[in-house]
Amino acid sequence: MATDSLSANPPGYTQLLAGLSLISNDSISWLRFWHNLISLLGAGGLLWIFLRSGGEASVLLILPTILSTYYIKQSCVISTDNVALTAVGIGMAILALKGPSLFWNLIAGILSIWAIYTRQISVWVILPLGIAMFLESRKEGQRRIVIVLGLTILGCLALLSSFYSAWDGLVPMRFKEVQAVPSLSGIVYGLSLVALLAPFFFDRNVLFPTKQQKRKAFFPCLAGILVFLAAPSSWSYEEGRWGGILWLLAKKGPLFFDRSIIFLPLTSLGALFTYQIFLKVKEKDLGKAMIWGGGVVGWLATSIPNGQVFHRYFESPILLFLGIAASMVSQTTRLLKFKITILCGLFLITGIFVLYFTDNAFPSGPILKIGTK
Repeated sequence: MATDSLSANPPGYTQLLAGLSLISNDSISWLRFWHNLISLLGAGGLLWIFLRSGGEASVLLILPTILSTYYIKQSCVISTDNVALTAVGIGMAILALKGPSLFWNLIAGILSIWAIYTRQISVWVILPLGIAMFLESRKEGQRRIVIVLGLTILGCLALLSSFYSAWDGLVPMRFKEVQAVPSLSGIVYGLSLVALLAPFFFDRNVLFPTKQQKRKAFFPCLAGILVFLAAPSSWSYEEGRWGGILWLLAKKGPLFFDRSIIFLPLTSLGALFTYQIFLKVKEKDLGKAMIWGGGVVGWLATSIPNGQVFHRYFESPILLFLGIAASMVSQTTRLLKFKITILCGLFLITGIFVLYFTDNAFPSGPILKIGTK
């Protein structure tokens, strides 16, 4: 592993593409072809695991993830985003949706290790893996599953240790000044996106508290406000807070001590919606709720060490978490189908706009001309 890599991520995906280039060649056209194919296979894997877990209704709920603007965009640009997202996404879906099975937990473990080897920020998966191992350890006859999950966690930690040994940190030297600026801005942005996207997946009776729940619902709202106050949320190109509609609104909107006012209600609502979704999943299965909640908390926590808050870091993972939770609690009503269809349509329209009008952002040329260079 290079001590000062030109990439901020581990070499897993680079090594995979290098191996595939031995079959073809290392031209940009072939590398794009392999990347497009891997993104397509990853999307197919997510669709398949949701189909196996919850039928056609669950497939509907994962469509926004694979049709999202940034999944499509990152399918066209050679990067580690999609391969890590689909690997950790399938693993998380197995833990949250599938029943206890040695085979499926083994698959989840392999994909989790692979996700970290391609993108170290996928380390958040260790938390739901640990929760799943704890839950299985309390059952009789699940010793082999516990061993598999334990070995998976050790493998993930061994990878992180190797990164730290090679880089004297979790990113190569050249990226430390850029990325290693701890901030809660990522949590503010993530919760704000939850506030905007959750209504497409859940009905009002899921997202808002009942009369009996209103007192407890005050606390996640307060937590959201405190996070908003604790972190800068103004638009800043230099500090990595740009890209996406929310940052555009933040740039145009009013500020309060380097805090964009638009994030105040969104962060509070996002915290409330996350809490309410957890409660709804808990009604169905406490263990699954713990795994899902652990994944959300772990993922949000991984945004803290990196001060860069790009929209593409947040959109697809949030859609994945919402899709997993909705597949456990939402009924496939006409209204839900309509809302998901609208969301997918918005993503496709935005995706086409991005692909046609942001070509100059990529030095390799227009990204729609995949395989032609």
